[in-house]
Amino acid sequence: MKYKLALVPIFLLLLACEDDTSIIVCGTENPIEDIEWLSLLVKEYEQLEQDDPDLAQYFYISQAQYEGETIIILPNCCPFCDTAIPAYNCQGDLIGVLGTSDRTIDIGLLESDIILWKPDNFSCSE
Repeated sequence: MKYKLALVPIFLLLLACEDDTSIIVCGTENPIEDIEWLSLLVKEYEQLEQDDPDLAQYFYISQAQYEGETIIILPNCCPFCDTAIPAYNCQGDLIGVLGTSDRTIDIGLLESDIILWKPDNFSCSE
C-alpha cells in the first residue's frame, strides 16, 4: 500500500508538467511563417500540391544541424525523380547539396533532422 501511495505524488507531478515541444529553427518557433523565403517556398509547394498532387506527395522541407549550424533541406522521396537535394542556411543561401559533388554535405553528419513542412498527402516514411 505504501508503494502505491508513493506513486501518487509522482503521477500528479507528471500531470502538472507542461509539454514544451516547441522547436526553435533559425531563431523562431514558427519558421514557415516567420522566414520570408521559406514561406514563399511553402507557397510554391502548396501550389504544386494543387497542380500535381501525385508528384507533390514526395516533396517536403526539413531542418537539421550540420557542423553546429541549422540548415534547411529540401529533400524528397520521389521514386522516379533524379534530383539533387539542396541545403540552405537560415538566410536562404545555398550552402551545398546532400550527396557526392564538389559542394557535398555529408548526410551522415546531419543531426536532429526534423520535418518542418509536408503535403497533406505525404508519402515518404518519417
